[in-house]
Amino acid sequence: MPRIVLVDTQSGWEGLLPITYFRPIPYIRIGSLTIKEAWEKALGQKVFVKPLDIHKEIFCEEIPDDDYIISVDSRLLPTKQVVDIITADIERGEAVLFNGEPIITYGCDLDDYNDSREFSDVLDDVKIVSHPSDIVRFLPEFLFPFDIAQLGSFEKLAGENVTIWGNLQNLYVSRNVRIDPCFIDTSKGPVVIDEGATVMMGAMIEGPAYIGPYSVVKMGAKIYGPVALGPYCKVGGEVSHTVFQGYSNKAHDGFIGHAYIGEWVNIGADTNNSNLKNTYGPVKMWDYAQKKFIDTGMQFLGLIMGDHAKAGINTMFNTGTVVGVSANVFGAGFPRTFIPSFAWGGAHGFTTYNVERALDTARRMMARRNVDLTPEYERLFRKVFELSQWERWWENNQ
Repeated sequence: MPRIVLVDTQSGWEGLLPITYFRPIPYIRIGSLTIKEAWEKALGQKVFVKPLDIHKEIFCEEIPDDDYIISVDSRLLPTKQVVDIITADIERGEAVLFNGEPIITYGCDLDDYNDSREFSDVLDDVKIVSHPSDIVRFLPEFLFPFDIAQLGSFEKLAGENVTIWGNLQNLYVSRNVRIDPCFIDTSKGPVVIDEGATVMMGAMIEGPAYIGPYSVVKMGAKIYGPVALGPYCKVGGEVSHTVFQGYSNKAHDGFIGHAYIGEWVNIGADTNNSNLKNTYGPVKMWDYAQKKFIDTGMQFLGLIMGDHAKAGINTMFNTGTVVGVSANVFGAGFPRTFIPSFAWGGAHGFTTYNVERALDTARRMMARRNVDLTPEYERLFRKVFELSQWERWWENNQ
């Protein structure tokens, strides 16, 4: 089978900001797996990533240079229909268009195809992550984008007095897992607890849910599926319909729902987000590409937080809030529903979070997980500070 390359485009990258500042699109978590991992699971082979220049120093990999390459728009998710086209239907020199744009090409770049077949009239199973809200939208379907039975299940749990509601066969527990006396409900979907994870006393987990490697579900936590926790997260309080990319903390009481939380985020005690408007109407959310609020068409949509963002205790986020990378939000009242990257403040106003101070904070937080802030990552961090300058309106008005 030809090699598959997931290709980032400039327009795709902009549409998925702020969560693409620090990673190529294929490394976004859409559930238990990233987009790249979901493709590899669906195809049964390694897939390659072609990132934009901003990410090449960290994420660049050698891609075979030949005509036997199928290029795939990295925003495209591996539904069965799309996988069937790639594995059995598309021929060399052809492209698959969707809404007039190439999303798959065989033997040429996405923007350099000679012939095409328009599949848009028959493609009824296309999922494209074009805005951060789409991660929340598609989470129920892509929380476990594989045959869950491949995991195998344990019939004996690590701990006593664990109350299981539902089928025990829908509970999948990996190695070195600690499960204290708690409540796990598999009647609405499977619960997967990955290697080294901990579920503390009194926690309640309702499936479908994925607890990533070495993550911790704190005492008394209430997890309402679908929820996906990436690696090394600490989560307490109430969480519903949310993806944590990884390495982030929401260790205390408070509600986070219909949300995407990036890496190296810390959410303070009793912080809450609204995920439903008082009018029950569709939620508008900031769109980086269009530089305006757009109607997502979603009734339930809470919060998008970029990498390294922080929220102080008792922070209140309104429905459909977007928080940029390395923003620090605190204080009384509801802040704006679009908070720029490297913002420092809250409802009372914002100043710029100096990049040197932001880097110091990132180093300290990453060190707590035994992760080094490498020179390459520091260069990316500084570049993101420069690229996000347009967001900080108070700088632009000076």
